[in-house]
Amino acid sequence: MRKLSSLVLSGCSIFVAATSFAQSSTQGAIGGTVFDTTNSAVPKAAITIHNNGTNAEVKLTTDDSGFFKAPLLEPGIYVVTVGASGFSSYRDQVTVQVGQLTNIIPHLIAGGASESVEVSADVPVLNFESPDFSSNINQKALEDIPVNNRRWSALALLTPGVTVDSSGFGLISVRGISTILNNIEIDGADDNQAYFAEERGRTREAYSTSGSAVREFQVNTGVYPAEYGRAAGGVVNSVTKSGTNELHGQLYFYDRESKWNAFNDQSTIPQVSSSGTVTNVPFKPKDIRKIYGFSAGGPIIKDKLFFFYTYDQHSRIFPLSGVASNPSSVNNSSSYGFNAQPDAVLPGSATCNITTGYLAGAPAGGNVIDAQACTLTARLKLSTYAAGAALYKSDLAALNTDLGLIPRTGYQEINTPKLDYQINSKEHVEVLYHRLRWDSPGGVQTNATGDYSLDSTGTDFVKLDYGLAKLTSLFRSNLSNEMLYQYGRELNNEGQQPLSDYSKNVLQQANGNIPYITLDTKIGAFFGSPYYSYRPKYPDERKWQIGDTLYLSHGNHSFKFGVDIVHNYDLTNQAQYYEGNYIYSNNLANYFADLGAKGRGTCDAAQLVAATATASAVGAYPCYSTYQQGFGPTTFDFATLDYAIFAQDNYKITPRLTLELGLRYDYELTPAPVPALISQTTNFIPYTGIDNNPHDRNNFGPRVGFAYDVFGKGKTVLRGGFGAYYGRITNGNLGTVLATTGSPLAQTTPTVSASTGLASEPFFGNTFSPAQETTSAKAAGLFRAKNLQNPMVMEFDLQAQQQLGRGTYFQVSYLGALGRELPNFLDVNLNPATQVVNVTFIDTTGKSPIPNGSVIAVPTFTSHGNTALLGPSATNFSSISEYLSNVNSSYNALAAEIQNRSLKSLQFDASYTWAHALDFSQNATTAGGTNSWYDPYGNPRANYGNSQFNIPNRFVGYALYNLPNLVKGHGILSRAVNDWSLDNSFQFQTGLPYSASVSGSNSNSAISTSFNGSGGPSYIPQLGHNNLTYNRVLIDDVRVEKQFRFTERTYLQVFLQAFNVANHQNETSVFGTAFQLAKSTALTGTATYQSNFGTVSRTNNSGFSYTPRQLELSARLFF
Repeated sequence: MRKLSSLVLSGCSIFVAATSFAQSSTQGAIGGTVFDTTNSAVPKAAITIHNNGTNAEVKLTTDDSGFFKAPLLEPGIYVVTVGASGFSSYRDQVTVQVGQLTNIIPHLIAGGASESVEVSADVPVLNFESPDFSSNINQKALEDIPVNNRRWSALALLTPGVTVDSSGFGLISVRGISTILNNIEIDGADDNQAYFAEERGRTREAYSTSGSAVREFQVNTGVYPAEYGRAAGGVVNSVTKSGTNELHGQLYFYDRESKWNAFNDQSTIPQVSSSGTVTNVPFKPKDIRKIYGFSAGGPIIKDKLFFFYTYDQHSRIFPLSGVASNPSSVNNSSSYGFNAQPDAVLPGSATCNITTGYLAGAPAGGNVIDAQACTLTARLKLSTYAAGAALYKSDLAALNTDLGLIPRTGYQEINTPKLDYQINSKEHVEVLYHRLRWDSPGGVQTNATGDYSLDSTGTDFVKLDYGLAKLTSLFRSNLSNEMLYQYGRELNNEGQQPLSDYSKNVLQQANGNIPYITLDTKIGAFFGSPYYSYRPKYPDERKWQIGDTLYLSHGNHSFKFGVDIVHNYDLTNQAQYYEGNYIYSNNLANYFADLGAKGRGTCDAAQLVAATATASAVGAYPCYSTYQQGFGPTTFDFATLDYAIFAQDNYKITPRLTLELGLRYDYELTPAPVPALISQTTNFIPYTGIDNNPHDRNNFGPRVGFAYDVFGKGKTVLRGGFGAYYGRITNGNLGTVLATTGSPLAQTTPTVSASTGLASEPFFGNTFSPAQETTSAKAAGLFRAKNLQNPMVMEFDLQAQQQLGRGTYFQVSYLGALGRELPNFLDVNLNPATQVVNVTFIDTTGKSPIPNGSVIAVPTFTSHGNTALLGPSATNFSSISEYLSNVNSSYNALAAEIQNRSLKSLQFDASYTWAHALDFSQNATTAGGTNSWYDPYGNPRANYGNSQFNIPNRFVGYALYNLPNLVKGHGILSRAVNDWSLDNSFQFQTGLPYSASVSGSNSNSAISTSFNGSGGPSYIPQLGHNNLTYNRVLIDDVRVEKQFRFTERTYLQVFLQAFNVANHQNETSVFGTAFQLAKSTALTGTATYQSNFGTVSRTNNSGFSYTPRQLELSARLFF
């Protein structure tokens, strides 16, 4: 923050001298300078601006320099009439777009008042008013661009500087900043769910707003005006349609059938033969979608009161294919598959020691599962190896009965009515109500294929209601105001599906509990009752907002002053892991041993995959790797209050040069720690820092920029600017920290290792008793750093725009951003790593990036209890994570864009962006974290490298082409041949980044997983992180449309859309585990290279970003 002090002081001094901009976030403006034919300004000219849709008029007078500006104009078509004594009148029909100034330069001809000059202006593209880097998508593009998921994020991805992240939910990153630091608005009102920092309704619903309700869409990706805030990334703004004096609207139906779709190369159903051989049968997941609805608008009272109403219904049947993450039956390598089976009879001279579990004499390159079956035999005290092998096979067969097609449906209904009331010539009111319901049994998990059992994908329900009202007032021709209020509520509910036979017959305990089983997920799957089955309110969020913006034009200055207040109240009710989560990291046999042991321990302290000649695999410990269980109250509530004030001046220094100067102040009032959760109680002594209550009060964001008409002809503009922007401390992270202090009165989810001690963990099927909660199960805690700051980014741009003729424009831009004080979580209760573990690398393939036999000495974390930092009570806790702001990032990009929105038959926009995003392991955590850095105390640069949002090359765009009509007349032939159009949108980019990761723990002494036992990132520092990439991404969506016109205003469109028309196999995941760690002793371990590392595991497996080729047949009737 101190780094900005000089910038803030300079911004303040600039503001005192002249401090905004004349159009709002949902409206546009018309402005310009009136000249005569000698280029002399015409003062006191009368300006009349007429809205063609509503007949509303604004009347202005030019100032002494001939300048005028009309703010707060609804997007639409306007006629501007200019008149002055001694000159002919001037008429110009122009288009107003959201957030943009439509600039006109009338030249009046001396003569009688009866003379008139008629001009038709292009859609505004060149920006002579401000430095912001933004993209507008107009109504024609909204209606005609083929969009696979009907979400705004898909349209945002067609703009430079915007990329998708790797989550698969379609969230967007702007300039290399986390996907949860954007701001979404609708009609200028906050449209974010504060808890998860996503658009209201979140990402599992079909979409949050019907496309037929939206008139225009704007993506602000940098150096945007002072009215925009609460974002370190981008600001996405949608403007809804309004009624006019003419009844208008549309009816629509979209039909998508899976039988029309292409196969996915990675979508298969494994069929296991009686011999154990797996055949992957190509499978086309069912995906049937029916979308229908209508929108209609018109007058209730002509010229006064207008309505617009949208109804949208979306029904989807899309069962999930539940398969193991690596379902193969390969059994002779380190990368064996889930369905690998042991030999029924040991080969050759191999023998099994049924006391220790050691398999001797096994042939090199033989079946690696035989050793696990031998270990299973010894642990369960079976009489022969054959009995152990048979049990392994039968338990595996039972697991496979819990995998397969999982029923999943989705039903969504949206109602959006809107009223516009023109009170008089100076005041306008609009009121909007939005109601959404989404119900999806099986819908918490959204991928087409996933590693989930039949009852572990969760039920999802969303209930969203909000209303907003705006009053626009014109006090004088140069003074206007916009006031906004909204109130909304959103409920997210997640629950348990009907239990499967496996859960009821195998996992359900005597007390009715059904635990969650995380079963070797590098090859296996998730079974049982997941943590998201117990979230009746996650969250229940209430929001209100008040905003007011005053616009003043004075001379060559266009001022804007505003205040914006947003209140978010969150109530959560969730019981995460209260029935236990058993995590098996290395193999299936350990799970089978726990199943057969029936509540007793059979494993050695290291939970060996297989015994050795010198180390028995049999003991009295549980066989899971780690165990999690939730405790404490399930409900928690809190509220935040965001304040913002801003001022800005767009100063037209000369007719060719405009300077933008602005300042915004943001303050997020967050609640103090809950006294009951930080106070000493029985068995709880607070640790240092638990009562921290930071407030970041110095978030001053100066904005400065310029726009220069280089040659004075209105065809070339150079723009540049700088701005500082502040995002939010997200409510999900904040609420988790407040509710998870480690107190017995708080909610906590401790994790223990099975080797911690016999009294410190439950055996399989059991949970911690209330007594163990405070003795054996050391609680985990979180707290805020004393100097926790709001995330901040400094953005800087330089852009050159050139009109090429016939409405075609070319732009080249440099885009830069420096992220500062971005959020992070560090486990500061880890005792510093002083014990060195020698990890030996094993590779039999010759492909490992670290040669076979190499030994790396790894300083390893072996215990919790950092009393030096957190006080003497630190030894009573497991992890204690500090929520702090110490991550920096950088983004540099060059972008080239060409567009045309004015040709009658063609509209296009295409851009190429080269970019490099770097950071210190930036994360997008939404509900708390444990440890996000490799070493919370070590060299921070060990975490520095390519960002997870780094996409070096990206080429995107769209083209909407109306084919020429070839046959004249109105006969059958002309109706068949004419009125065809072809529309296309495309994305071509470098693949997403990933790292070579490890799985497991490096030794018996490591306190947790990861290469150094910190429980943090799983990469190996010597190999770097995010320096590998998936293969390229290619998405090409096409629409072929035929239009049948009945009258001038009534016509039918029938079209076929093909999404991912080339069926390109866009990779959505690869086998990223490069090495499997195994414990040897307290001071040694091994890292075995996985032969399937880097191979593709899933393609086109995200319904929000990437799918196989899908066809959709649709019809729309416009009237």
